[in-house]
Amino acid sequence: MLKLSDLAPDIAALVERQQREAQDHEAACVDPCCARCHPEKAPPPVATARSLEQVARERLLAHLPTAFADASLTAPWLVALVGPDAIHQARRAISAKRVALVGPPGSGKTSLAVAMFRAAVEGTRHFAGYRYISSHALAKARATSSLGDEAPLVERALGAPLLLLDELGGEDSRYASAVAEVIYERHAEALPTWITAGVSAKALADRYGGGIARRLFEHAEIFKLGGKS
Repeated sequence: MLKLSDLAPDIAALVERQQREAQDHEAACVDPCCARCHPEKAPPPVATARSLEQVARERLLAHLPTAFADASLTAPWLVALVGPDAIHQARRAISAKRVALVGPPGSGKTSLAVAMFRAAVEGTRHFAGYRYISSHALAKARATSSLGDEAPLVERALGAPLLLLDELGGEDSRYASAVAEVIYERHAEALPTWITAGVSAKALADRYGGGIARRLFEHAEIFKLGGKS
């Protein structure tokens, strides 16, 4: 009968050496929790857990608009765009339940909001369910959903632990009811809601009603950003 040593003498020698080393280690080891002698007592793979958490965080941030992929509170271009005072205010407002960034196109409101959202995600382990959604996408989702079925995007917006609702007032006015409903319900549940808007508070009140506008701005951290020439 052929032996392993006849077919692969190098492998046989390696196996024999490893077995001998394992026996020597077991005979000399006095650690009752040694992972080599007792692999079932090995500590949990903390590094792996952190890696999985980081993967989940990266997947969430990957859903942010590509145009703002490099928006962060430390980005020099963002500091130059909105000014250091706005950056300082943004750092303070990351834990705020209501945030409103208002300004004309090019003022940096979405860039700053996304940078704040990124900082919020990176600053907590409880980021699951955080959402960035444009008001246009929210209104469109409700308009195109099947009769009697709620759009999944609207459901996610209603239940998100933190919602960044971008370009409020920019959606088709025919389908603005979904946006108003999300704002109303989230306010009732005291869920953190951040918004950006390219129109005034009065224009938002005209579109959604004064009650919705009040829910957006009352006790909110308000950023009034100006256009750059």
